Amino acid sequence: MKLEKHRRYIQQLLQSLPMNGMRDTLMYRRASGMTSLEPLKLGKEVDLSSVNQVPLEVLTYQLPGHIEAAENISELLCQHGLDSNLTVLPFPEFDQVDRQSKADIIVSGEVFGEHKESSWLGWLLCTNTVTASLNKHSKPWFEQKVFDNLAQSDESKRVQGYQRIERELIRKAIYIPLFQCIQDMRISHTVNAMDLLTNGWIDFNQVVFESR
Repeated sequence: MKLEKHRRYIQQLLQSLPMNGMRDTLMYRRASGMTSLEPLKLGKEVDLSSVNQVPLEVLTYQLPGHIEAAENISELLCQHGLDSNLTVLPFPEFDQVDRQSKADIIVSGEVFGEHKESSWLGWLLCTNTVTASLNKHSKPWFEQKVFDNLAQSDESKRVQGYQRIERELIRKAIYIPLFQCIQDMRISHTVNAMDLLTNGWIDFNQVVFESR
């Protein structure tokens, strides 16, 4: 995985992942980026048959759609003669740079809200999966790109710049977008545990009560 051509080969394989059978209730669609659905163009396939292989480490956390995607990735690798070990961790343990940096493939997700720039910056600069995927060569390039883009005065141009950085991460075979999904965010006038459970974990430090 240190060689870009090998990562490109894995990217090619992952484009054929199945969409059916997701075990949670969210709606999924294929994506070519965090905010893009344009067809994704990748480089040529590379044959790994002559490479001295070791099992690839696939890592994800306890979210049904993520687990299923990771299982599909492991099966896909196996079909193409690549062994892998799949590890599923609880989220606090998963979200550690030291642990993630030991993995070859990290299956994770990011929530993008209505304010596009803060969502992009949150993913690019404050997400451990991105940090763990950069090495001593790619990290200085990446940080320079982000901070050069931040110097632009126009917000819409900055957002376009973040999209270009994402495409560069894809081109360098550091990152591959797989799916977008709809997240059901609910506002309730009463605290109902069953309604809150649809959003995953419950953190009652973040429940806001209306003052009447």
